[in-house]
Amino acid sequence: MKGIKRIRKILLSAVLAVCSLYLAGCSESEKKVTQEYFKARVLEVEDTYVLVEPLEGENIRKSSDRITFGKEKLKDSKDIEVGSIIGVSYSGDVRETFPASIDVYKWECISLAQTNKKEVQKEEQQKRMVMLKDKLYVDTGEISKMGRCGLKDFKFKSSVKRGKPTKNLQTNFGKGYGGQYSFRKNRIEILIDKEWHVFAYNENDLNGVKMEVKSNTNHSLVINVNNQSNKDIECGAEYKIEYLESKIDTWSELPYKHDDFGFDEVAYCLNKGDKEFNYDWDYIYGKLNPGKYRIVKDFFEYIEGQESDKHTLTAEFEIK
Repeated sequence: MKGIKRIRKILLSAVLAVCSLYLAGCSESEKKVTQEYFKARVLEVEDTYVLVEPLEGENIRKSSDRITFGKEKLKDSKDIEVGSIIGVSYSGDVRETFPASIDVYKWECISLAQTNKKEVQKEEQQKRMVMLKDKLYVDTGEISKMGRCGLKDFKFKSSVKRGKPTKNLQTNFGKGYGGQYSFRKNRIEILIDKEWHVFAYNENDLNGVKMEVKSNTNHSLVINVNNQSNKDIECGAEYKIEYLESKIDTWSELPYKHDDFGFDEVAYCLNKGDKEFNYDWDYIYGKLNPGKYRIVKDFFEYIEGQESDKHTLTAEFEIK
């Protein structure tokens, strides 16, 4: 009997030992940090950090299209500069900051930056942009002539040499500029060379997607939306008409003639190629007087696992 008990103890000890090893193995595997790799284009290279844009198709773009990481512990590479294509090896999670941040343990230069004449000209012609309250505003080319008080609502404290601003109160064309909030939604106005330039958030910045007016009357128009991107784009039936106030050279929203109407709640998927929309606003706005107008319409970029990103496109037309 004692022999049997002794054998049972030995077997039980063996089982417990195996379980302990198994649990220890599980514990060790849980502690392992995931290691990932992606390719990206360099947007900024500073003394302590790098800002990159993951290439199209890279899985990390589902988290963000702007990624930053520290470079103090990385092997220095003189070949890497703005415009270079690099390979990035990182470990751990993607931190949901703006821009998103990661811990990189290795980087490599895949291709050098293109510095030919066309690229330089393209860089010189880049649109002016500013970052304010975590929103990227782009110069619309519109000059506001509205009267205003002399007080400024904000002042930009820093600037990036190239690419898009990534910090609040930062521009890509110099620091020290002041501005005011516009009475129009998602717009600000910045004083540059004694003129008030209108900047807009998510307006006409949906790369690869353009909207244009094909034909119009004083109560209707036909627009064409061309999608040359690989993005999943959607839009609804809603639109607005704005008119150009010639005295102050500013776009203003046209008031509705009637309020007892609603747009159909539908969603149009814009596949790659062209799609036409026909609008008749005779009941909504009535017949428009001669002048310059533009249609304003919202589009949504669907990104899996994220909230859809809204962009506003505009297209001008004239009634004579």
